[in-house]
Amino acid sequence: MRRTGWLDRATALGRLAELDIYVQTSRWEGLSYSILEAMALGKPVVATRIPSNEVVIEDGVTGLLGHDPDELADHVRRLAADADLRRRMGQAARACIADHYDARRTYHAYADLYRRLARVKG
Repeated sequence: MRRTGWLDRATALGRLAELDIYVQTSRWEGLSYSILEAMALGKPVVATRIPSNEVVIEDGVTGLLGHDPDELADHVRRLAADADLRRRMGQAARACIADHYDARRTYHAYADLYRRLARVKG
């Protein structure tokens, strides 16, 4: 583990791409872009069990959620010891982002919705 301080986005994403597991230990937060970015890069996520993380991470599928530091550490050890599990969760994480958080897909879905609503209103 290495503490870097503030990094520009390109450097941060480059470092993120080098990881095998992404760990997020927030006690509270809104929707975390860093979790979304890690998942988009195919990284399994170990994160605290808080509402915003539970919305994005499917526990046991795209990552692992924990209640406390001991449980989070157990999850990290489990993933560190099992490359196949990391690969499967990483693939599921990437697919989740593509299906639910892709900006282009979201844009087109909203555009289609607005068109349909405009036709209904006349």
